[in-house]
Amino acid sequence: MGVGADRKAAVRTVALRASDGEVRWEYDGEGSAAWAYRLAGDTVLGSSGNTEGPPWDDESEGEAVLALDARTGKRKWDLSDRYDTSHLQAATPGRAVLVTRGGSGSGSDALSRVVVVDTRTGRELQELDSKFRTCRSDGTSLIGCIDTGDGSLTTLRTTAPGGTNGEGAKDGKDGGGGGGGGGGKEKVKLAAAEAERKPVDGGDGASYSLDAVHKDRLYVSGGKGIGEKGYRHAAADRAGNVLRDELPGEAVAFTSRHTAFLTRPPRQDTATEARDLAMHRTATGDHEPPGPRKERGPDVPPVRHGDRSLWSVGAGRDGLPAGLPKGARDSGLGTLQRVDLVGGVLTYAGELREDDDTYRLVVAEPGTGEERWHRDTGKDLGEGLRLAGNLAVRSHVVGGELVVEYRKKGPGEEGVAGLSLRDGKLKWKIRLSDGDSEYAELRGISGRTVITTLTTYPDSGPGPDRVRTRAHDTRTGRELWDAEGLEAQGVTGKLVVADRAADGRSKVGPEGEGAGSVVGVGVRDGRRKWSYEPQEAGAQARSVSERAVVAGLGADGADGSVVLAPDSGRRLTRTLTPLLGCDGGEHVRGKTTLVVCTAGRTVGVPANRFPVTVEIPAAGRKATLRSLPGLAGLDGYGATGRWMVAATSRNDKEVFHAYDAHGRRLGKALPGRLHAADGRYAVFTRGDIGLEPLGPGSGFEVRELTGRG
Repeated sequence: MGVGADRKAAVRTVALRASDGEVRWEYDGEGSAAWAYRLAGDTVLGSSGNTEGPPWDDESEGEAVLALDARTGKRKWDLSDRYDTSHLQAATPGRAVLVTRGGSGSGSDALSRVVVVDTRTGRELQELDSKFRTCRSDGTSLIGCIDTGDGSLTTLRTTAPGGTNGEGAKDGKDGGGGGGGGGGKEKVKLAAAEAERKPVDGGDGASYSLDAVHKDRLYVSGGKGIGEKGYRHAAADRAGNVLRDELPGEAVAFTSRHTAFLTRPPRQDTATEARDLAMHRTATGDHEPPGPRKERGPDVPPVRHGDRSLWSVGAGRDGLPAGLPKGARDSGLGTLQRVDLVGGVLTYAGELREDDDTYRLVVAEPGTGEERWHRDTGKDLGEGLRLAGNLAVRSHVVGGELVVEYRKKGPGEEGVAGLSLRDGKLKWKIRLSDGDSEYAELRGISGRTVITTLTTYPDSGPGPDRVRTRAHDTRTGRELWDAEGLEAQGVTGKLVVADRAADGRSKVGPEGEGAGSVVGVGVRDGRRKWSYEPQEAGAQARSVSERAVVAGLGADGADGSVVLAPDSGRRLTRTLTPLLGCDGGEHVRGKTTLVVCTAGRTVGVPANRFPVTVEIPAAGRKATLRSLPGLAGLDGYGATGRWMVAATSRNDKEVFHAYDAHGRRLGKALPGRLHAADGRYAVFTRGDIGLEPLGPGSGFEVRELTGRG
């Protein structure tokens, strides 16, 4: 299926066998913008004649209902010669309700009509009151229609031609003419209940909708304003009798035991358009809904931490933000870009409050907060080196030294350097770049090996950036290998995981442009150990951790995601859901590893995003992926150890909790977002921490940690 830039549609309808996906037939529209999409017994209904754009766009003039044989894909009939315009509203095997305009014997200004047709022949059987223009069906025998202006209903109980289960059958009238052939002399089985019943009555100015039809039940919503007081959701029988008028929301899907409703969220920070998906146990008639299944309790313990903060630090452009523990220290920073527990120290960095062009890196004792040393960008590190401004990347420690990026004043030299964790003195440097057209970036550490990328910009005019990955030994400064066209995304164990563009030279674009394959190469030798390149689309690494590589499929990751084993590139699981912002993947000895990603729209209304968890057992042979829409609309999805973390915003106040991989809440509220833990200490953050933090400020506190997630 494709739609060109000129909005002209090229559509093909494909029928697949459900058991194995084998193509049974295809229908190309026979030269018109036609498609079929609604099964009705042995017939597939659709539309043709929409030449203005895709056929699923809003109703257009000249559109006509058509029918194909469900077994062969051959056209049975269409109504282009009978009516000027016809639109399909609802269908069951044997019958369909259409809204039509014009046709034989009608004037050019004729009003639209609502008619029932035989799906086998296209023959018109009955005309309904024209106010019932919005209809739905249960797909088997019941069609319901509603007057959206006053909420009254009509229902049609049908059976396919030749059936015997009709109730109070009425003879239909033959619409004659056009597209259908003679078809059918049997008595039409059709019952209509037009009692003008209103399951929901919102008074003058209200509007109504028929949400669903299921098992002799019609689900209706109505009132003077969606979400306003008095707007109600009800269930009625096929005669319009109200069975229940206090449903939790709009009914959208059903099983034999459950009904899914779209509900208005109670969160006060959510835009009015946002809705939650809520699943309820249900039953019909006098039966009680089934009881909840007894679920196993979480096998992950709550986050156990000390009752008091050991120390805390705050940052803000206008001073310390509210909500920090009493006695919080003022860091002198306007923002916090990162906080890490690494190498037996705690590091944090951000821009100075009084000079937002200067960034400060601080190394402190994790148990007391006592500062060991700090360095500011622009200040000499030794040998004329200056700390570079990219402090938002994760801290890396090798052999008792903190690895930082540097720039040298003057000729534009760039590289990486090792600063002593004890006193901050320069211990070594590795020069990577000399020109202003190149940009060096630290990507990871393994043992005494440092992995960097070097991006080269075009000398003039448009063109892709060129990229290469380099490896150096920090003890000798010797280059171990240099690979053009390889962009390292992370280091895990003894492998570097990298993106390789389709042309083998360029940097993959910000929207995945030129995405090719994800590869794993040896840290010390640069030799390829594995490669993942899907045939149908390129791949691009989204997240690299100790136990998982998450890669997006397609140019921008919109074709889905895969989870790969870092050591072999073996695919552990795949999903059609694009996964972004993944966190976690930390190895916990003998335990299942947890990765938490964000799905849905990552910008705009918070309720449009939700977490997806990936569990990888200790054996690492497969992965279990779970979407958790029940936790949609929370903030700061992430993972530390085997804990998933997120925050709920209520009345401008954040409440932080830990969850297991199933989305079950663990223990009481936390003092902040669990940001990092090393087995002895835990760091809890508040506010936005990152490259471009939002809000009035942020901070963190350190507590003793007992237990491990």
